[in-house]
Amino acid sequence: MSKWEMVRLGDICSLKSGNSLAEEIVLKDGEIPYIKVSDLSIENNETRITRSTRYAYRKDVGRQLFPVGTTIFPKRGGAIATNKKRLTTCEICADLNIMGVIPGSKILPEFLYFYFQGVDLGMLGSGSSVPQINNGDIAPLQISLPPLETQKHIAKTLDTAAELLAKRKQQMVEMDNLIKSVFYDMFGDPITNPQKWKLVRLGDIGELNSGGTPTRTNREYFLGDIDWYSAGELNERYLKGSKEKLTEEAISNSAAKVFKKGSMLIGMYDTAAFKLGILTDNSSSNQACANIDVKKNMANIEWLYDCAQIMREYFLKNRRGVRQKNLNLGMIRSFEIPLPPLILQNQFASIVTKIEEQKALVKKTIDETQYLFDSLMSKYFD
Repeated sequence: MSKWEMVRLGDICSLKSGNSLAEEIVLKDGEIPYIKVSDLSIENNETRITRSTRYAYRKDVGRQLFPVGTTIFPKRGGAIATNKKRLTTCEICADLNIMGVIPGSKILPEFLYFYFQGVDLGMLGSGSSVPQINNGDIAPLQISLPPLETQKHIAKTLDTAAELLAKRKQQMVEMDNLIKSVFYDMFGDPITNPQKWKLVRLGDIGELNSGGTPTRTNREYFLGDIDWYSAGELNERYLKGSKEKLTEEAISNSAAKVFKKGSMLIGMYDTAAFKLGILTDNSSSNQACANIDVKKNMANIEWLYDCAQIMREYFLKNRRGVRQKNLNLGMIRSFEIPLPPLILQNQFASIVTKIEEQKALVKKTIDETQYLFDSLMSKYFD
């Protein structure tokens, strides 16, 4: 890429921040979308900002606008770390926590947008307490600038790869929705329990325990091969490897325990409360997780996972705390769920297994497509 000129972003683009709008001029039926930082996190709007926004205002208000083709992203606070960037496809107004980079005549909007996909905003933010990105952080960034026709070709290539990646991810979402739909068809809503299944406590269908953390003064404890999960890692149905691992000595000399393969971890604290994950190997966890090992003659863990997922928001109403709302082991033991016959649970689990096999194939194509996209980004922008 060295054959192309390296230029400062500030020399070919203009930079500006959004501004606040008084609540009385923000209208549901306005003509101009008014974008807040929270709008940048809407997953089904992965790359584009369109008119489908919750707030808008009238043209006669007279606010400065971000034009079509502006790359926008969070400029202040923890939202910077999310690295969410969007490309505007219509005129918008944005709040003061959003920055926009407006391309000049030498750079195409789509090419600029994909350039920013490789920029780690978290590394740019300054400020000890509240990180913030300023014009001075963006303007000095260097970009290799090919001719406009080449930019167009590059942007089209990357857009094709990004669309393929988005379609694959949507397939995963649809298969997850299929599992939920099958659950409702077979068992009804577990909260309203229209089938009138018998209610049982989680503590009665399985053994519940909490994890623990070995002392970190002994670094050797964390050089083992026993998976040791934190509640923040409970992001998938199946847990297949933790970030940190313990030795057997660490287990023996702490409150940490080894939980059985096929049991399920349940998060207890703050935003991770009642996040779930089924263990694919004998593993341990920290004290922010509970573990349930179900009685095989009462419940199927695959069925329980989906039942608990659907009831999560209902159970979270029981959290306690002022600054941080948590669950505890006693609360989880007392939670009641409707318990259908085991034969029906097993039938549901068989369906889930087949869907998960298909998901694994799609996940493989997602990984391959992501690798392709990352390789193209490295080729064009590194």
